[in-house]
Amino acid sequence: MARMSWSEACQLDPSLASLTHFFRETPTVAQTLAGGLTNRCWKIDIPESPSAVWRPATDVTQAFSISRHQEFHILSALKDQAVQISPEPLYLNEQGLLVQWIEGDRVVANDIEVMTRLLSQIHQFPTTKLPIVPFVYTARIDHYWFKLQSMSAELGAIESLYKTWRTLPNLSEAPLSLCHFDLGCHNMIKTPQGIKVIDWEYASLADPRMDLAMTIDMSDVNLLTAVGQYCQHRNIADLDLWIEGVKAWMPRVRMLAMLWYLIAFQMWENKEMQAAAERIKAQLDT
Repeated sequence: MARMSWSEACQLDPSLASLTHFFRETPTVAQTLAGGLTNRCWKIDIPESPSAVWRPATDVTQAFSISRHQEFHILSALKDQAVQISPEPLYLNEQGLLVQWIEGDRVVANDIEVMTRLLSQIHQFPTTKLPIVPFVYTARIDHYWFKLQSMSAELGAIESLYKTWRTLPNLSEAPLSLCHFDLGCHNMIKTPQGIKVIDWEYASLADPRMDLAMTIDMSDVNLLTAVGQYCQHRNIADLDLWIEGVKAWMPRVRMLAMLWYLIAFQMWENKEMQAAAERIKAQLDT
């Protein structure tokens, strides 16, 4: 992370200047935050006020179909919870989203019980309070695929996988739920008030079994144990139906992840991104 004066930060990222009229006093210091490739954010220190995080809208967020406006609407709805687990949105403009800085320590290890409890809490949030368009799996996977084509990426080796896993799983319908779509220890902050969840940029309304599959896969935890604990938190009796649903979504969320890593590799030629995509491809090939 790099700390610098506010004027230096505005020169480095001109989108910060769009916040000038929001602050009562000029911020003193801004620092870049380490995080995911789509999350090139800034922590802003403001005199006599709590710190905030600037989440800009960029070509990168567009490439991954991220909407700061949707993120704002979700966080605005969540702030009215009795037990708030998300940052409060502070300001939105066309340049990005300003949110509350959550003070605390990053959770350093995946805890199945904690993650499934948080997911169950998120998934039970009233969807009527969310004026957002539901997530469409086929539209997102096609967006990633066409983005790679526009980058002239070599896709021959994975085209059959794309055609196989582009289709929706044959499952009984589940009511749409608010899904985080990136819940792991990297997005969990331990505070005196409990665990808070950050980085809601991928959140949407979707099948909760898909969100559960994503968390299980990225966290490398036991599927049966995780689904069992999740169902226990939600008092769901039909455990087998949920296990079947999570298993059906698993190769599809892996397909999405592989395409995500391939886009990231095309943008930055990061060998770690390429290696991650190859590992997922190997899982899908088996």
